[in-house]
Amino acid sequence: MFPVFTHRAIWCARSPETSYGAPQSPPGTSPRIGVSLRAMNTPSQRRRKVPATVAPSKLVNALDTKLSAARRKVLDLQRAEEPRVDGISHHDLVIHFLKAARGVYPVVKTFHDAWLQGHSFEAWLTSWEQGLIPADLALWQYMQDQRDRDEHGDGADLVSVDIPVMLDHQQPYNAALYGVGPEGQPKASKGSVRFGKYPHRRVSEVCAEYLTLCQRFMDDYLREPVHAATIRPSSVSGAAPVANATPGP
Repeated sequence: MFPVFTHRAIWCARSPETSYGAPQSPPGTSPRIGVSLRAMNTPSQRRRKVPATVAPSKLVNALDTKLSAARRKVLDLQRAEEPRVDGISHHDLVIHFLKAARGVYPVVKTFHDAWLQGHSFEAWLTSWEQGLIPADLALWQYMQDQRDRDEHGDGADLVSVDIPVMLDHQQPYNAALYGVGPEGQPKASKGSVRFGKYPHRRVSEVCAEYLTLCQRFMDDYLREPVHAATIRPSSVSGAAPVANATPGP
C-alpha cells in the first residue's frame, strides 16, 4: 500500500534547494511574489466597502446625463407632433423621457442616503415640495407616479389621440390613417398620446414643464449648503461616506 501524503506533509518534505530546482514559498504566502496572503486579508488591507451610488465628485455629471437624455426626448416629441407622416412611436418616446427625467430622483436619493446619513432626505424633499406652487406640485407628483406605474407594469396614464398630417407624395403613407376630408379631399392622421390628467395639452408641453421641475430639483439640491459641502470634489475625492456631514468653511 502506498503512503498517503497531505499537501502540508509534501511541503514539509521539500527543501528550497531540491524541490523541482526552485525555492518554495512558506505556507500562507504567494508563490510568485512571496507576499503573505494572511497579511493581505487583514482588516487594514481589505478594500473598503463602496456604497452603491455615484461618488460625490461625479454626482453633477450623473444628473446632467439624465437631464440631457430627457431634453433630447422632449425635442423628439416636439418633432413627432409636427403634422407630417412618420413611423415614430410617441408612446415609446414618452416612456423613454420619463425614465431619463425621473431618473434624477433615485440618483439623488441614493446618493443622499449613502453620503449624508445624518441628514434626512425625506425632510429635505418635503420642504422642497412645499416651496412649489400647487400646479407644479401636482405635475411633479403625477409624473413621478407615471414612471413608477410604467416601471412596475401598470403602464403610464396615456390616452390615444390623432394628429392630422399633411400628405406628402414624397413620403410613404403606411404610417398614416387615411380618410376623406371636406370637398372630397383626402386627409390623413397619425397616432399620438397625451397624459390622462392633461388631455388638452400636447404631451411634449407637459414633458417640457416636468423637465423644468426636474432641473429645479437638481439645482436646489446642489445649492443646499450641507449638500454642496459633501459634493465638493476637493474634499470628498476617494473618501468614504460620512455619518454626519457638516458644511465646509
